[in-house]
Amino acid sequence: MSSIHTFDNLVISDTKLISPLKNKIIHGDTTEIVHSLPDNTYSTCITSPPYWGIRDYGVENQIGAEPLINDFIQNLVRIFRVIKDKLKDDGTLWLNLGDSYTSGNRKWRAPDKKIQAEL
Repeated sequence: MSSIHTFDNLVISDTKLISPLKNKIIHGDTTEIVHSLPDNTYSTCITSPPYWGIRDYGVENQIGAEPLINDFIQNLVRIFRVIKDKLKDDGTLWLNLGDSYTSGNRKWRAPDKKIQAEL
């Protein structure tokens, strides 16, 4: 299920309005939502997708739960190719990948002795 939440945010310094900002949070399945976004529109995409084999979020076909690393990479590349079309010609993609540790709830690897992650 996807949802879009829009809200206005005001930047205030010393009780003076600097500029109004428009923010939008889009929640849902990236593989579906990304196709609905307009092309050549965004300056930046910042993402931290689920890491491969670290967590099981209990969602069918979730990114990061692929049995093979090559499948994980192919899924990311498939999405990033679509995102490339959504970015302006000088747009940038910031990808945060691999700065984690596991504390359980893995999709398929051996159990972890750390405290289990709570969802």
